[in-house]
Amino acid sequence: MDPTMQQAVSDPTTQADQDINGLTTDMESTNITEETTTVTPSAEVPTYDQQFPSLGGGLGGAGPETNAPNPFGRWNTKPRVQSSTITQVFHIPAEERKGLNIEGFGSGDANKKLTSIEANCGAKIEMSSSKDRSLTFLITGKPDAVLRAKREVLVGFQTQANATIAIPKEHHRFLLGKGGMKLQELEKNTATKITIPKASEQNNEIVVVGAKEGIDKALHEIQMISDEQSKQAFEKLEIPKIYHPFIQEQITATPTVCWRSTLVSASTSPSVRHEG
Repeated sequence: MDPTMQQAVSDPTTQADQDINGLTTDMESTNITEETTTVTPSAEVPTYDQQFPSLGGGLGGAGPETNAPNPFGRWNTKPRVQSSTITQVFHIPAEERKGLNIEGFGSGDANKKLTSIEANCGAKIEMSSSKDRSLTFLITGKPDAVLRAKREVLVGFQTQANATIAIPKEHHRFLLGKGGMKLQELEKNTATKITIPKASEQNNEIVVVGAKEGIDKALHEIQMISDEQSKQAFEKLEIPKIYHPFIQEQITATPTVCWRSTLVSASTSPSVRHEG
């Protein structure tokens, strides 16, 4: 056979093999491409707590420790502890003012006394004098320190008056309180000095010394305590009727004692005497 024709006959087979080989190569490359292609997962959707974190920390915060909520009872942020201070302003009229030397700045009897009160009570005191010679005081500090300082200022700068009030002896112990604590508190709140007679004395008059405003307040408090005790000054006894005739006999025999016992509540209204 002519070589040319032989080549022509053999060429289709060769061409077919080449086409098959090419197709295989393309398919393999396609498979490789598909195998090597990775699908990127979609980004995670943030939770509600991460998008809207609670105030003061918790979920959504920065750092590994803030992703977990704090245990119950633990503060996210420790509260700041502040010392409580108050400021009190009061006036002393010119007619009630003591004759202290307050002329000049940083000198005189008044400034020396204020410096001493500040050191004793631990409060800050400012004083000003008006044209009408009345005094204005501004005291700043802790509540107890302000009350003590006010009392000492009134004693040192205001003329002292006194008043006397008659209170039944059986009520005096309620004015004193346990260990005299109630009396001390009353004196501190009213900036007065209250003198209660001893139990062994027959006198039932209580003396209050201080500024007029403080005296009026102290007398009011004393009166309220006494009135409260007067309401409770009775006792109800359950006694069988079989003994009632004997009790009635004693009442008839000693009427004065019974009348005296019923008049105790009627004689508890105190009389107040002021001395300026």
